[in-house]
Amino acid sequence: MSKYLFNYSALAESAQDIDLLSQFTSTKMIKDKKMWQVHYIPNKDAQPWSTLGSYDNKADAIINASRVLGDYFMIKVTDPDDSVIWSN
Repeated sequence: MSKYLFNYSALAESAQDIDLLSQFTSTKMIKDKKMWQVHYIPNKDAQPWSTLGSYDNKADAIINASRVLGDYFMIKVTDPDDSVIWSN
């Protein structure tokens, strides 16, 4: 009968390890991926820049920044190297 027993706890631990590993690698890949970012300052008060969104390419970032131009005091788009490539 022991021939047919299966070690479910070892399988469960392996599944948890795989799940944790996949979460780590997907999070790391997102952090390592360079993105075009849209930043904003909501009003004239002295406030830091906040990130509105991240995009895979320059065109999408600029298009989305121009769409919200009237909603914020200042908007800027930065490239993957954090250089400003567009602002109002």
